[in-house]
Amino acid sequence: MTYLAHKDQPLDDHLNTVAQLAGQFAEKFGSQDWAKAAGRLHDLGKLLDGFQHKLHAAYGLEYEHEDDNASGLSKHSGVGAVFAEEKYGKSFGRTLAYLIAGHHTGLPDYQTEKTGQKALSFRLQEAKKELDEVRHYKDNRLQLFTDHLPPLKL
Repeated sequence: MTYLAHKDQPLDDHLNTVAQLAGQFAEKFGSQDWAKAAGRLHDLGKLLDGFQHKLHAAYGLEYEHEDDNASGLSKHSGVGAVFAEEKYGKSFGRTLAYLIAGHHTGLPDYQTEKTGQKALSFRLQEAKKELDEVRHYKDNRLQLFTDHLPPLKL
C-alpha cells in the first residue's frame, strides 16, 4: 500500500525531500540536524487511516482501511510533534514539537487557558491517541520514517 502525502507524492518521498531541503536551508546557521528531524516528522500523522482515506477520496483514489476503528481525524501534525517530544525529551523535543505542530497554522502557545484547543499542550495530549493508532497498525512504517533521525545538540 502506498501512503500519500499529496496526490502524486508518496509520504516517504515527501518526508525525505522535506528533511533534505530543510537541512540544506538550516546549514547556514548550523542547525541542519534539527531541521532534518523536523522535516522527517512534520507529516508523520498522515499515516493515520482517517487522513489517508480523506486524501485518497479527495483525489478519487481507492483506499483500503487497515483499521476499521480509525479516528478519521484530518489533523496530522500532532503525531510528529508527540513523537518528537518522546524521542528527544521535553527540552529538544518540545522545541521540535512547536515547529511540527505549527507547520500549517503557526507556532501555538503552550497553555490551554489562553488559547483553548489550539494550545500545544492540548494538541500533544490529543495526538498521543493518534500516535498510538499509528504504532498499533503501522509500526513498521513508523520505524521507516523514524529510525534514522539525527541526534540533536545545541
